[in-house]
Amino acid sequence: MFCKIVPNNFNDFIFHKDIINKLKNYNQNTLINILFYGPKSSGKKILIKSFIKYIYNLNELQTEIIEYDIKINNNDVQIKCIQSKYHYEFFLNEYGLYDKHVLCNFIKEEIISTKNIINNGYKIIVLHSIDKLNKNALLSLRRIMEMHTKCARFIYSANNLSKLDESILSRCLNIRVPFPKNQIDEYLDYCENKLKKSLNRIKIKSKCKDNLFKLNTLIYNNDYIDPLEIYIKNINDIIKTSNNITFIDNIRVIIYKLHLLDFSPEDILKNYLNFIIKSKDYNDIQKHKIIEECAKNEYYTKKTNKYFFALENFFIFIKNLNSF
Repeated sequence: MFCKIVPNNFNDFIFHKDIINKLKNYNQNTLINILFYGPKSSGKKILIKSFIKYIYNLNELQTEIIEYDIKINNNDVQIKCIQSKYHYEFFLNEYGLYDKHVLCNFIKEEIISTKNIINNGYKIIVLHSIDKLNKNALLSLRRIMEMHTKCARFIYSANNLSKLDESILSRCLNIRVPFPKNQIDEYLDYCENKLKKSLNRIKIKSKCKDNLFKLNTLIYNNDYIDPLEIYIKNINDIIKTSNNITFIDNIRVIIYKLHLLDFSPEDILKNYLNFIIKSKDYNDIQKHKIIEECAKNEYYTKKTNKYFFALENFFIFIKNLNSF
């Protein structure tokens, strides 16, 4: 259903070849802290994933979303980490005022206190959207970088540098990742050749809205349906068919993809609600409950800016409603 023409390694990249050549200068032993910055969905996360595969000479990077429970000021806080054998990946801005605590109490104490046991090398910590962290968290991050140079390396992503202190910037290789507008046609040529079909370039360019993940989704979609509509149907299938054990893992994968597509929680909730209202799978009482829950979660995400938590809680509610 979704485009599979995604760079698997550095040699597959059509975009950002100048960045690739720069990254090839580093390996497991010479790895330094790196900050990728640029507009949303310009390719930062794909570059980071491919860079980790390059460092460890991997064909695939197997990841999973792990949930941890920690105590912060006598409060139970759930932490979600995308991780592999080689790295740990966080969206610290999801934790609001707890971002510093998650950084110091969990990442510092539980993860980077020792070297990577696989190769006795660096623990790689990927932190996204660090330009959204509060000042105290950034000060703590600088201190952690100074204290753990022997066992940890940090890879950051940010939309811009204006909110970042020079003390962070000076400790990283700063790499700008622009949206590659001038290379879109070259990429579409490649995709047409690979897929052996003609693409409606006008529709694709008008709907991708400077988003590489959305661009890939549209290329592999024969009817050029809005990617959000596709994922909404996919979520509904997961809710209806997944058992209680596999459901949460499957739904987290979709939420992460929606995050890459830059759809806001409000857009996702409203579109899913419209889907439910038109559906014959729910009676009027269930639909009323779903409308109330949608309003609660929309308010929650606006107030707290917790992207993953708001959506996950909402879809858990729908799954539980389906169980009765």
